[in-house]
Amino acid sequence: MKITLVPFLAVFIFTGFLFSSIPNTTYAGPATGGGCSGVTWEYQYTVVTNPFPPNSGGEAAFRALYGGDSYTVQSTYQVATIGDIDEGCIEEPTTPTAGIIVVPSAIDTGGSSSLSWSSSYATSCTGTNFSTGGATSGSLIVSPADSTVYSVTCTDGTQSASSNASVTVNPPPGPTATLNANPGTVTIGAQSTLTWNSTNAISCAGSGFDTGGNVMGSVSTGPLSVTTNYSVTCSGPSSSVTTSPTPGTWQLSYNDISDFFCNAGQTRVSSLNLAYSGVAWCPSNPTGQACGGVGDGNICKINVANDSCQIETAVYQCVGASGGGTSTVVTPGLTASASAVVHVGSPVLSASCSPSFPTVAPGSAITWTAVVSGGSGSYGYEWSGTDGLSGTGALIEKIYSTLGIKTASVTVTDTALVNTTSTVTTPGTTTTTTSGQPHVVIQGGMQCSGGTYIASANDTQDGVGFTGGVDATLGQVCSEITPSGGCCNVEVREVVSPTGQAVNTYYRYNSYVGASVVQKDSTSLTVGGNGTNYNYFAGLAVGGTPVPTTTTNPGTETTTTNTTSSTASVTASCSSLVCTGIECILVPPSCTGPSCPTVTPPACTGPSCPTPSTPPTTPTAPTSGGVSALLTAFPTTVVYGAPSLLSWTSAHAVSCTGGNFNTGGRTSGTLSVTPTDTTLYTLTCTDASGNRAFSTATVTVIAPTLSLIATPQLVRSGDPVTITWFVGGSVNACTVSGPGLSSSLTAGSKSVVITSESLYTFSCTAGSLHPSVSATVKILPAFREQ
Repeated sequence: MKITLVPFLAVFIFTGFLFSSIPNTTYAGPATGGGCSGVTWEYQYTVVTNPFPPNSGGEAAFRALYGGDSYTVQSTYQVATIGDIDEGCIEEPTTPTAGIIVVPSAIDTGGSSSLSWSSSYATSCTGTNFSTGGATSGSLIVSPADSTVYSVTCTDGTQSASSNASVTVNPPPGPTATLNANPGTVTIGAQSTLTWNSTNAISCAGSGFDTGGNVMGSVSTGPLSVTTNYSVTCSGPSSSVTTSPTPGTWQLSYNDISDFFCNAGQTRVSSLNLAYSGVAWCPSNPTGQACGGVGDGNICKINVANDSCQIETAVYQCVGASGGGTSTVVTPGLTASASAVVHVGSPVLSASCSPSFPTVAPGSAITWTAVVSGGSGSYGYEWSGTDGLSGTGALIEKIYSTLGIKTASVTVTDTALVNTTSTVTTPGTTTTTTSGQPHVVIQGGMQCSGGTYIASANDTQDGVGFTGGVDATLGQVCSEITPSGGCCNVEVREVVSPTGQAVNTYYRYNSYVGASVVQKDSTSLTVGGNGTNYNYFAGLAVGGTPVPTTTTNPGTETTTTNTTSSTASVTASCSSLVCTGIECILVPPSCTGPSCPTVTPPACTGPSCPTPSTPPTTPTAPTSGGVSALLTAFPTTVVYGAPSLLSWTSAHAVSCTGGNFNTGGRTSGTLSVTPTDTTLYTLTCTDASGNRAFSTATVTVIAPTLSLIATPQLVRSGDPVTITWFVGGSVNACTVSGPGLSSSLTAGSKSVVITSESLYTFSCTAGSLHPSVSATVKILPAFREQ
């Protein structure tokens, strides 16, 4: 009976050794005849091979003495279990195991986890990043400041095994930042003070000013000439995780005997590397020695040739190692931003308003125009007045069907300024003269010059354009309002849309006495996107009998007084008279009898009383800054249960609203969110005129990392295996299943007995995500000699 022993270690004795130096200790193995199954021995064998050259006397003497080309001696002691394998006995050393688990595997800064370790066939254990006190099992509480990997190594004095587990420390709450400018509005050459503050930040950086890296403080802007936007960004602390490779140990995986064909007269193979030629050689006495390989490919062999053209192979595997070098992963800290605007403009916000005509006929349109100066240049308008007048633009138009004084009031708001405007209206008097039926000859490209204004008429044609020529209607209307010898002036105002479509055509007739006709070319003006064409006509009236009549016509004068107000707005008022084209007498609407009194407004005495012959003022388009909005998220990708920081800023906005988050109406700020699924966040900012700007940011949610470890992964049928599982992050629920194992714990460890190849699965639910991992335990094949 031949004995195959593990581990094999071939000791080659070089030629030149004296024959007497060859060990001749007799074989100390089990007694023959009764088998060796179940017997415990305390020895280790060394195989000594024939050191002499072929066909030499030494070779023959060696064979005669030992009965072959090798013999075995007992060299060291160790506990071993001996079992039968066909015609020999195999040694199966008991191997230590080690396991470690940390629950929970993810904690907040300042939190704690419970660490437990255990082992089998070991006499002592040591820990990395914690102390075992030499115990082979135990538990303790750990409170790491940063994410940490814990490992345990257990040994029986000869062999060792290792295992590791990690604790992820969630980053602290994200930083916040504020920035204020005082005052928020200055005149040219003045300065403002910027003050910033933050929480959970380690440094702040300013845009447009220098913070010196401080997390709070105040600085002066220096003299300013234009409106300036400032911002500050504050950063929280970064976090880092350092990982190191965990060494493993060489452990016997299986034994094999390979048969080869030998030439006639030969009993031994020519090369030991014929068997398992692709596998590296093991170091001497590999069991329990440290190794750094990972995976099934990191194996080694020991080959020994016998005298029957066979090679006896012991295959070892590196168990418990984690590969890679030492690495540190640094995660930048979260940031928060805030902004402030210092407006530079006129120190006074003022406003005035005016009608397009001082008097109009019933059914005619009046265009009311607001003119604003000072402030920041971004204004809001709110109109009110007679006959339900309303609107929110700088220019509004209304058609009046009733007689009387029509008043208008506009409130102009500037969010950066605090001024008010008070208005005093003083009517003036005008003497007009109407006539019988004179005849007026109209000419194009002409205008009345000089003289005294006496009467007017109006007509509006909606949706109709102006043909551009002189027609009979112009002369007929002028003949009705112009006395003999007088001058009639016609202004035709045609409004055209941006697409060229006629909006309306407005005809204005003014009559004068003592005036002459001069040349006046047509003009064009774009207001509010529409184009306005002005065409001019004039002619002298002949014939008719003058009939003098005295009437009243109110004028307007606006005086602006600038005072401080918490509403940052000013109000201006103005008026126009709706009267008949012939008499233009103001009659209270409630009076319908023949004895209704004539209402005579007070005479105009202010310096701004209008001159009747002065053409209406061309409307002035308001100026305004464009509203803008910006929304960002950091980080944009998070593990389920982890936070992201939303930051938003705006310019020229009075309020902002968020989609899937709450801004509280603020125009800038930060907010920490913890989405359960990938989420689109939206920001809508509105200025004082109702204009809006939009911005979006998406936070992608990914699944946490699951770990499922089977130790060892290659066993004989009936051997135990330790299944360990844990999750690196937050989850809703988990299940782990496989032969002999069923659990809903998010982390744990259990020993199961394997009788066949087994698949274990660890699955979790994190919102709409369903991560899963698996591990397979395989059975070693049984080998027999042929």
